[in-house]
Amino acid sequence: MTENRMLAIGDILDFKNTVLKYPLEVIVEQYFGFFRRALQHALRQQGWPSVPDDFAELRATVPMGLEWFSDTIVLFARDDTDSSAKAVVDAAAWLLFETMYVTSVRLRFGIDYGELYTSSDAGQIVGRAVVGAHVLEADQEWAGGALTTPAAERIGGVLRNDTLVEYPIPFKKSVSHTRVALNWTLGDHPPLEIQWSRQSAQPSKQDTQERPDVVEKWQNTNRFHEAVCFWCRQRRAR
Repeated sequence: MTENRMLAIGDILDFKNTVLKYPLEVIVEQYFGFFRRALQHALRQQGWPSVPDDFAELRATVPMGLEWFSDTIVLFARDDTDSSAKAVVDAAAWLLFETMYVTSVRLRFGIDYGELYTSSDAGQIVGRAVVGAHVLEADQEWAGGALTTPAAERIGGVLRNDTLVEYPIPFKKSVSHTRVALNWTLGDHPPLEIQWSRQSAQPSKQDTQERPDVVEKWQNTNRFHEAVCFWCRQRRAR
């Protein structure tokens, strides 16, 4: 089926190093075990699952198309209705919030609206929306997400959506020109400081020297949270 539709591509950051650092069993059972629960909660926006559903069942019962390969998640609208387009954007924002707050997984989403062809029997997802979402995702220098102008306009823009916010998005090559970011801070939460790792709140001097690009993404993510988050801003003002 070919028509204009909303599509989101999310990549798990620094996944290559995770795969090289830990046994595969640990990644599948622990790293992805918790992530799958967060994914299910974000897509259905119902109760937190104690055990994630079988992935085939989840994919068949959520209100959007879903694919997952290694470190890449793809969400796409099944049709070009307002509700389907918005469901993709909301799910991406909620998944960012869930992972930012309760897991060590860090994601980066690019979202575009445009021509898309999907074929469930062949597993094909092809079109301009795929290219646009991929380019936008790869160009961002943080854990977070952004929408192209057509994607933001398709759901009415920032003024009509709590999940969108205007922000000077940090780009790598500045091939993207949007200022519309996903507002993943929208879920109610206690004061949140995005830790560098499970072992350390801040990057060490060695981290800064050996992984300056990762440190920069972490810093940009924290700056966004501090500037945008209503909940933490309210608590800081007390």
